Amino acid sequence: MKRYDAEDVLQALRDKGVDRLYHITDRENWASIKKYGLLSLDLLKEKEIDPKKSCGDRISRARMKKKGLGDLVHLSFFDAPVCLDQALQAGTITNPVVLEISLDVFRDDDTVISPTDALDAKTQNVPFLSTLDGIRSLDIDVRKAAEQRDDLLLSEVLVKGFVPTSLFLNAEELDRGEGLSTEKKQAIVFILDQTDSMSENLSLQGRFQASAAHAARTAVNDAINGLLDSCISSDDVSESYEFAMLSLSEDIGAAWAPGWGESFVDCKSLYREMIRRLPRDGRKTEWVVEKEPQGKAEPAEAFRRSASLVQDWMFHHQDCPPPLVVFVSNGKSLRESLQGARKEAGILKSIVSMYGSVCLLCFMLSSDRSAFFEFPTNRDRGALENLSPESAFLFDLASVLSGKAAESVRETNGRRDDEFRAMGVNGNLLQLIRALGR
Repeated sequence: MKRYDAEDVLQALRDKGVDRLYHITDRENWASIKKYGLLSLDLLKEKEIDPKKSCGDRISRARMKKKGLGDLVHLSFFDAPVCLDQALQAGTITNPVVLEISLDVFRDDDTVISPTDALDAKTQNVPFLSTLDGIRSLDIDVRKAAEQRDDLLLSEVLVKGFVPTSLFLNAEELDRGEGLSTEKKQAIVFILDQTDSMSENLSLQGRFQASAAHAARTAVNDAINGLLDSCISSDDVSESYEFAMLSLSEDIGAAWAPGWGESFVDCKSLYREMIRRLPRDGRKTEWVVEKEPQGKAEPAEAFRRSASLVQDWMFHHQDCPPPLVVFVSNGKSLRESLQGARKEAGILKSIVSMYGSVCLLCFMLSSDRSAFFEFPTNRDRGALENLSPESAFLFDLASVLSGKAAESVRETNGRRDDEFRAMGVNGNLLQLIRALGR
């Protein structure tokens, strides 16, 4: 049925800065969508189309059908909704497409608005909005999207049955290959301890290391190479990550072997450097300056310097999640300046964007060969203190995981504890970073 007050509804939405709606899917689905339109789960099943690359996984799709949402198409007020980050992290979408939809979907009286995620709204008995007064009361203004709370970013428009291709606004651009990627960069700052406190020998992942400084260098090199490998395809290098690297010595400065300084370096620059070095030895590229552990540490200054880097990066990448700061150390360098380090680390973590606070990951290198902790909780703190007092320092400095990162850790390790810390001991640094990244 057509709405008798459709023009008033459309004007109410325009008053809130809404001039179109969005649907996020994978590029792989574009040919099918262009042929049939955007279909509900029920219609997808009827046409025997498997929506395996979408914002939802099989479990969430089954839950939606169980809650009576199987005959609805989900649209967003935003071109980068929260579900996109979740889908990219889960791998259910690898090459995102942003499909722009006309507001004319509201000319049908079956189209409604969920004030929050539709599945959550059904579970919590939150009513959908369908009347003109209800739509006018919706607390949302897309012109101020960067200032909105996360719960508003979860609002959804629900269209009955399907959205016809006649309401697609950017089909020609998608056919030309434009607007096919909304990939958000993840910035990572490494703070690398190579001071004289890192001279002890230890093993990392079962391999003997000449010193903790060497183990730190190995862990960071392996992590960067692993992330870079994930960005290289047969025809391109994606821009998924940018890296910066600081040393913890008295002169701070950069720890990059190629001499990139303290600025961020993108994946394409890393790839070019990797290719430049391949003829020489054919091994994995060493990104960290190779040197003997020496000098004293200035952890407070390193955290302060990284906070400045992070703030500048976020200013120029306001649509991206906050950077991840990775502090790699055995913790002993904190002994003389713990109070200052805590203060500056706290300031660093408090830098926020619409996606949340900066995450400080502390990767501890322990001489105890039996030590292996990933994302410890308060219950594990006693065991950490048995390793060394430094491990407790690092535990307190590390960020408390929240949201999807915490839930991902719970699903991975099977523990239902609260307040996991962004910390690892003698573990796999690449694994830890991937669990916390975008």
